[in-house]
Amino acid sequence: MRAHWLRAGIIISFLFGTHTFSQVINASLSGTVSDPACASLAPGLTQWCTLTALADANGNVVLRNAGPGQPGTLGLRAIEGPGNWDLHANIQKSIQLAESKRLTFRIDANNVLNHPTPGAPSLNINSGTFGQITTKTGSRSLQAQLHLNF
Repeated sequence: MRAHWLRAGIIISFLFGTHTFSQVINASLSGTVSDPACASLAPGLTQWCTLTALADANGNVVLRNAGPGQPGTLGLRAIEGPGNWDLHANIQKSIQLAESKRLTFRIDANNVLNHPTPGAPSLNINSGTFGQITTKTGSRSLQAQLHLNF
């Protein structure tokens, strides 16, 4: 009976991104203010306007909701989430049972280091968590296989 271990493969995947947008918001903005668009509503409706905008330390609005039918002014890819990387690996062992029979045992591991992957930042300008990352995913998973070839 002959047996040997075979490293079938290691996969490392990278996803590049930056996590600086929420740091910039926390450092340079004083908080949320009422959206200036609320002032253009009829007097009886302004109390029901729940839109908010982000203002700097001087109270100047730097980011607000676009009006109906109007494109926003933020630009493309102004908010980019954090990067992440994963390490996946597998290993297998084959055992020759007879001349025409072979038993193969294989284990696949995803996210070997078991580290979390941060989610995307909140893009809802009317939320108190705008620009913040409040979710994560990622957990280690193992899968085992047993093959009998004859």
